[in-house]
Amino acid sequence: AGIDTLVLTANSGCPVSDTVLEEVIDGPIADAGADQSVCKTNPNVTLNGTVTGVPGGVWVSSGTGVFIPNNSDLNAIYIPSTADTAAGSVTITLITDSIGPCVGTDQMVITYTPDDITVDAGNDTIVCKNVVNREIPQIHT
Repeated sequence: AGIDTLVLTANSGCPVSDTVLEEVIDGPIADAGADQSVCKTNPNVTLNGTVTGVPGGVWVSSGTGVFIPNNSDLNAIYIPSTADTAAGSVTITLITDSIGPCVGTDQMVITYTPDDITVDAGNDTIVCKNVVNREIPQIHT
């Protein structure tokens, strides 16, 4: 924080200059939280945003979902639209209230995992206690 003085001088035989003062202030900080991966069958995400230096902020989505109770609640629930989950991900941006010309922003990406993923660890086996080197079954997805 402080004030900078910037001087612009034309070098044209007749010196002409102009001065501008630039005040440097601490801007607000937004933290949208870590990226999340959720299943398409349970796609709602509880947001837990924080802002520093200002009273609040708003959430904005790259998709067409809704924020419950509203987009100015830092702990809102994001309910994606069908288009959001079909796209596979959505970017949620937290934008702080402003201090003069300064705003803070932070983004999180919500990735929607398909529900048809299956895993197969193989068949149950019997292992002898005194056998040191045994094969570990391969995992299939």
